[in-house]
Amino acid sequence: MFSSSEPTSLYFFDLASPTAARAREKDWSKDGLGPPEQWPTCLKHSLSLLYRQPVPAALFWGPENQCFYNDAFSDLLEPACRSAQPGAPASTVCGALWTELAPKIRAAMTKGAAEKQRLQAGSSNPVSTYESIHLPVYDEHGFAVGVYSTWIEITQQLQSEDQYRAITELSPQFVWKADLHGKITYSNQSNLDFLGRTSEHVSGDAWLDLVHPDDRARTARIWQEAAEKQTRYSAEFRVRRADGEFR
Repeated sequence: MFSSSEPTSLYFFDLASPTAARAREKDWSKDGLGPPEQWPTCLKHSLSLLYRQPVPAALFWGPENQCFYNDAFSDLLEPACRSAQPGAPASTVCGALWTELAPKIRAAMTKGAAEKQRLQAGSSNPVSTYESIHLPVYDEHGFAVGVYSTWIEITQQLQSEDQYRAITELSPQFVWKADLHGKITYSNQSNLDFLGRTSEHVSGDAWLDLVHPDDRARTARIWQEAAEKQTRYSAEFRVRRADGEFR
């Protein structure tokens, strides 16, 4: 690893990283990027971050999506693709994974905005699930010239969510879940059966339509205050059940 006491024009190649070492040792004279010393500053800075990133990350550079990746990302690749040279086309590096990745990478580049994606990758059985975010990289003129992709594994989180849902679906109690903005994202079957509705009819703010008109404004206000302040919610109100009566 380069230290501050050893300045180098190739600071973006961290030698503690095997993938960075491969990039440093590559003969770039035959590559369209040319000598690394002459690479754009935004590319150097992106690579410096990439090779020091502890989670899987990749950089897709230029219109041909030349792909650089860190050590953690190499574990997500097919064994046959791990020998691909740094800066090779993304289709070569990522293999079958590129079929799913390509539309999001192109969208981040052309729109100049972040793109999120959930993918399964890796050589384990079963494969792991990742949440990825693709961020455009801009040059000094403000043009998007690449996409920086970071991956976070969420396999255990999804398993926990599946277990939680299995338990709540068996519960005779009414259970629902909301996001940080107070929008309903889940209602268990007992709740839906009582209301005589599908999950679409109670998601978001739609559940308020089922609250008695005389209780609706007060209920909405208390609910919104609890969501904004992240405090306990407690209120009594009547809702229209499956037979049309309010209870």
